[in-house]
Amino acid sequence: MKKTFAIIISLSFLINPFFINQSNSADLEIEKPQYIGSRNKPAMHNSESVIPVNNDLTAIKLFVEIAFMFERFYYKDITKMEFLEKVLDGGVSSIDRYSSYDGAAETKDFNKKIEGHFVGIGIEIGQKDIDGNSYLAIMSVFDDSPADKVGLKAGDLIIGVSPDGTKRGLISTMDMNIDTLIKNIKGEAGTKVLFRLKRSGKYFNILVIRDDIKVTIISSEMIKPKIGYLRIREFFGREFIEDIKLSLWAMTQSRAEVVIIDLRNNPGGFIKDALGLINLLRKDASAVLNPPLVYEKTKRGEESYTGSLDDAGKYKNFKLIILTNGGSASASELTTAYLKGYCGAVVVGKTTFGKGVGQYLLPLSNGGSLRVTSFEYFVGPNKIKVNHIGVKPDYEVEDLTNTKKDEQLDKALELANGMLSK
Repeated sequence: MKKTFAIIISLSFLINPFFINQSNSADLEIEKPQYIGSRNKPAMHNSESVIPVNNDLTAIKLFVEIAFMFERFYYKDITKMEFLEKVLDGGVSSIDRYSSYDGAAETKDFNKKIEGHFVGIGIEIGQKDIDGNSYLAIMSVFDDSPADKVGLKAGDLIIGVSPDGTKRGLISTMDMNIDTLIKNIKGEAGTKVLFRLKRSGKYFNILVIRDDIKVTIISSEMIKPKIGYLRIREFFGREFIEDIKLSLWAMTQSRAEVVIIDLRNNPGGFIKDALGLINLLRKDASAVLNPPLVYEKTKRGEESYTGSLDDAGKYKNFKLIILTNGGSASASELTTAYLKGYCGAVVVGKTTFGKGVGQYLLPLSNGGSLRVTSFEYFVGPNKIKVNHIGVKPDYEVEDLTNTKKDEQLDKALELANGMLSK
């Protein structure tokens, strides 16, 4: 009988991130708030004003002029603030696919989500490139969520969405960004949202009823004697590192030699949590040496971040296998790249998403927030590049949708058996 332990965190998120946030963490030497995002928004932080008082007055004057003219001559009633919100909503993300503006209400909703309050359908959304075309797609579906119950699947392309659940209300997603799609999906518990999807070349509609969502972020078990299995849905949670430590400690108590880390469809999270996990498993730190875990390159220069020597390599004796696919992004890619490049981890599955840039989240005077791509990250002492490349597996294995088998996990188990001591 399987030993199961550490089904740890329940959170409520529709879309998830890869953050670096402001934290006086004992685990990491991180001094400023940052976010390496995959498909959602980071937590707020306190920051000094970055508004230039006397610069670019011509541009500011032009913007105000347009706002006044639009308010006066537009054929419907609209205030200057409504105009500004609309312009920012679409304008910021049109410059950069990972940058976005959130108004006060959306920022407040996000902060509630951090506390575990969430109503949605239980999917993670990303962009998928097929034959040179970019589609909004479902990257993963939360177990036992409304989306799971009606049959939505990872890999489904979202062709259209109807926020009110009617066919008449269907809106094409062709020109939508991720944030706009999320806003159309969000709603109150008990209300409906209709999707137009494409799967295996076929088009169809699915109706989903929004509800309260609870997601298990971390789960672990002894999948076989001496082989542990650690599933991380995202790098997020107020007690994330403590829960990871509990899972790894439990595996040592069960005499695990090999740990399979499942990062498939993991879109990211807090960078401090990704670096915290890496620090526990790393093999390249000592009382004297502490190589950088990640480099951050901005237009102002480059900075590096290291882990705490207190916990460095605490679980370095585990042999590691990592499961990835195209839905593994940001924090997942940082973790995979480091453990593969510097800790001998074997990667099984498909090439990861390829998002190697990060965002800062800046609070605004109206209670809203601006997320802006501010740096590219490079992994470890050799500065492994991830952006637009991803991390390639050592063993490329397709997870076939027409079978009940998990071909990728089966391959990982085959390799793990070969790693065990005789």
